[in-house]
Amino acid sequence: MKKALSSAVVLLVLGIICGAVLALVNTITSPVIAQYELDKKMEALEGFFADELTSNQKIADVFDVEEIEGTGGIKTIYLLEHKTEQTKSAVYSVSALGWKTNVDMMIAVDEDMTLRGYAFVTNGGTEAIGLTMIGATLNLADNISIQDTVQDYDSVGGVSAPVTGSGVKACFQLVALRVSQDLGGE
Repeated sequence: MKKALSSAVVLLVLGIICGAVLALVNTITSPVIAQYELDKKMEALEGFFADELTSNQKIADVFDVEEIEGTGGIKTIYLLEHKTEQTKSAVYSVSALGWKTNVDMMIAVDEDMTLRGYAFVTNGGTEAIGLTMIGATLNLADNISIQDTVQDYDSVGGVSAPVTGSGVKACFQLVALRVSQDLGGE
């Protein structure tokens, strides 16, 4: 009994020491990880606004960026306001069911409700059933309105896999339903 009790105390002390070390490491690394994640998000946003940035500028140099937690299929909303021109844009991190897994996209919309750009973040799929979408283009017209993107998706989408295509279309639908709330307009 005494041996079991001493073993339990030793394990308890080791657990407390390990927990304290882990908490210390977490305290030290969490700000570094948070900054890295923020840098990656801003880098992704810069891809949509490259035409407005000079070679040495970062997104925060030109835009005020507000990050809002989304609901449902909209994970995150980034509201951007140009610091000098006062124009607004929104970038949505959205997710909808494609073939067996979600299609995750970032979709950028300008305040005139036109599609600025889109990018596929992650997806799962099987060739010919659910296409791999990373790097795919959808043959969307320049300056197409976000509403037209949804309505005309089947004719301009270019995604031949119907199940994955419906996931992509659902992503655009989520944005079309939310964008006027964030940017005003129609």
